[in-house]
Amino acid sequence: MKLDYFGYQGLSPEKKKAPAALIVGKAEYLRSLVRADLLDTILGPTDRRMNLTAADASGSPRIDVTSLLDDLRTPSLLGGPRLVHLSGVEGLAKEDRPRIEEYLAHPATGAHLILEGTTLPANMRLFKAIEKMGFVIQCRPLYETPPPWQRGSGESEVARWILLRVEARGRRIRPSAIDALVEAWGADLASIDGAIEQASLLAGESGQISEDQIRSLAPTSRADPVYRVVDQVLAGKRPEAICGLRALFLHGMADASGRGRDNPGGVAQILIRGLAGRLMSLWRAQYLRAEGKGDKEILQTLGVAPFLARRFWEQVEANPETDIPERLGHILEAERSIKTGRAEPMGAAEALVAKL
Repeated sequence: MKLDYFGYQGLSPEKKKAPAALIVGKAEYLRSLVRADLLDTILGPTDRRMNLTAADASGSPRIDVTSLLDDLRTPSLLGGPRLVHLSGVEGLAKEDRPRIEEYLAHPATGAHLILEGTTLPANMRLFKAIEKMGFVIQCRPLYETPPPWQRGSGESEVARWILLRVEARGRRIRPSAIDALVEAWGADLASIDGAIEQASLLAGESGQISEDQIRSLAPTSRADPVYRVVDQVLAGKRPEAICGLRALFLHGMADASGRGRDNPGGVAQILIRGLAGRLMSLWRAQYLRAEGKGDKEILQTLGVAPFLARRFWEQVEANPETDIPERLGHILEAERSIKTGRAEPMGAAEALVAKL
């Protein structure tokens, strides 16, 4: 059986006590939640944790897989189930995998093997053996906006996960508070969970987590520095935009792939594309409104996340449809002046911000 994180939430306690499980994926915090839940479900009371053997296959020296499997086959002197947790499964030696596969063909009664790692190809025999005897939980990073295959659904995976974490604490949360969590921390699940824990205490007897409580806990900003400048330009905050622009040229930035960019021409190009792309989105939103489309439908069509909606509509109002062609013309002229060498990137970018 193969499940994602949300599918795992639907498993009954009895099904979670399968002889084998694989927790795999790059979302480390999700893996930690699944691991903790499995340990609690299988071992129960804290004193049974002495029945747990933990090992890591990713380091050196090489682990003794035979000894770990013997632990599973040996009844606990304390009574109760035996459990072996083997992390770093991607680092398993090639010759050790068949030993685990042989064990899974005839697992010991009352014993549980949990393997964990960032990756294990689904076409490997070990993966298939675990899938047949137990289950695989795939913990990939969650989307903070509706994923590509669910455009128009209106709910992101992170928002869905937040609801689960709030309900697990016996609390309720307002939709605006969910938006505030995503706006502040994006898909940083560990930070979101910490904020939910603190907000749960602030909620008191009401049990209701509010937007104000979340904003009191949130960092001042997590915005990408380029898009912070874009927001300031399109909100008419010229002095703040110029200060942010100068900081970009002074300190550099990271592009969408995470690579550092400190070349003035590269920084200017990313800013220009950001401004042009946002203005085109604002222009299209105004066109769709004129066609009679509702605001919610427009946001879904343009792929604007719910937590950005208020800021987006403020920018729509601040940038009238009649002004956008002229502003796009200024952007095009700035780009040409940089490419042809008629202007230095920083000077051209500052002049553009002043015009917009």
